[in-house]
Formats: sequence, C-alpha cells, structure tokens
Amino acid sequence: MNVLDMILTDHVKVMNTIKELETMSPSDIDTKRDRFDLLKTLINTHTEAEEKVVYPALKQFIPDTINVSLEEHKVTDDVLKDLDSTDMGDPCWKARLLVLWNVIVAHTNTEEGPVFDVARANISESQLISIGQSFQQAKGTAGTAPSKAGAKASASGSGRGSGMDFKTSMGRTS
Repeated sequence: MNVLDMILTDHVKVMNTIKELETMSPSDIDTKRDRFDLLKTLINTHTEAEEKVVYPALKQFIPDTINVSLEEHKVTDDVLKDLDSTDMGDPCWKARLLVLWNVIVAHTNTEEGPVFDVARANISESQLISIGQSFQQAKGTAGTAPSKAGAKASASGSGRGSGMDFKTSMGRTS
C-alpha cells in the first residue's frame, strides 16, 4: 500500500475515534478512558511517523505547507495534553474535544488535498509504496501499535470528501 492510502486510513481511524468519544456518556469513564488512550496512540504514532518519513520527502516541493502541518501537529499535541489533564466529566473536556476535531479536520483537508496532489505529481507510485513501508516501520517504533480496540475503527468517512460536517457531527449546528 502506498503512503497516501496509509495516511488516509489513519485519518479515518482518528476521526471515527473522536466521534465515538463525543457520543459517549460522561459516566462511562472506563470505556471513555480506553478510547481516549487509543486516540492518543493513533495520533502520536501517526504524527511521529509523518514527521520522520513523509514530511522530509515532500518538504522540497511544499515547504510552507509542511511547516504549517508541523505546527498543526504541535497544536494537536497541546490539545491532547489539555484533554488528558481535564476530568472527562468536566464540560470543558467536550469543548476541548471539539477543538481537537477542528484542528484534525483542517489538517486532514490540507493533507488529503494539496499535499496528496503534490505527492502524486512529484513522487512515483513505487516511491510512494517505499515511503509507505518506511512510514509503517516508523509507526511501529513510535509507540505501541493500536490495540484490538483500534481494529474497531471503521475505514469509512474521512473528514474530506465524505460529506461529514464537523459542526453537526460534533453536536453543533452553527
């Protein structure tokens, strides 16, 4: 599989896990904690592998976009830390989850659009497959592979092209 397909699959898993968290009851703390731990693992292994393998391969073509993506990774990490230090029953927790959703949607739209377009235009399919192998290896060294709970994350409905509206999906209408 090429790296772009792998990135898309990761994005879908992250988005679906955030949606699951958003719909969980505040009283279901154990399940919510497990899903949040999965979310942190999915995001952290993905971003570390992107920074180590994917971004260096693309930086020469779109340095400004890659720099923005790196900053979005930092914002994502900050929001994850805020979520981790906030009681899951606190109304601020859900608000921070919405902030995370917004950052992830913006980030995935950039990657799945302009970044993927540049990658397809400048890197051969065989190179994208090779980068994908390195990406997968980097994810393995970035942290523990997602648990069996991660296998439950569906591969349908990414933030881009799926018709998903983060405002309505996250319980907002405006």
